[in-house]
Amino acid sequence: GVVLGAGKYAKDALVELTATESNPQYRFNNWTDSDSQVVSSNLQYSFTMGDEDVALNANYLENPYLTINISPLASGTVSGDGYNVPGASVSLVAEPLETTYFIKWTDEEDTTISTNSTYTYTMPSEDTVLFAYFGNKNHVSIGTHTHGTVSGAGYFGPLDNCTLTAIPDEGYMFKEYQVEGQQLTTSNPYTFLPTG
Repeated sequence: GVVLGAGKYAKDALVELTATESNPQYRFNNWTDSDSQVVSSNLQYSFTMGDEDVALNANYLENPYLTINISPLASGTVSGDGYNVPGASVSLVAEPLETTYFIKWTDEEDTTISTNSTYTYTMPSEDTVLFAYFGNKNHVSIGTHTHGTVSGAGYFGPLDNCTLTAIPDEGYMFKEYQVEGQQLTTSNPYTFLPTG
């Protein structure tokens, strides 16, 4: 941090000191005198200058660090890691990729603390590691087809339905959907839950 207000003062002058918390790695603790006695725990401290020089120390404590690991690696992005004051409310945000979905937050003991992708975590007094877990979405693709278009393919989470809609060209009609050469359904549109 940075301390403002130090310098030369005349006797009986009002001295106003300010300790700043410009570095998130540290938080202000207190002011102490040359005998290591605490004179104030406030960021701002004022006193009247006496006959002698005064030496004060602005004391800081290191904040704990929050580490967030992503599993599997490169399966999404997270925000919220870094230094935080103990007891602070830390906003954790997990963003899956197009091909993945968020599963849960866990602690170092693999205990689930939330299944919401956005979660407010209370920072403890020690360094902490959390894990953000993602899963792979099921991929639905459409094979080669002629005389029309099909919409609805893409990536789907475990609870997401896929709806395929075939639009035949003029002069043609929809016949069926097939999987590996076998008829799947003659319904159009066709809605289903992809399972792999």
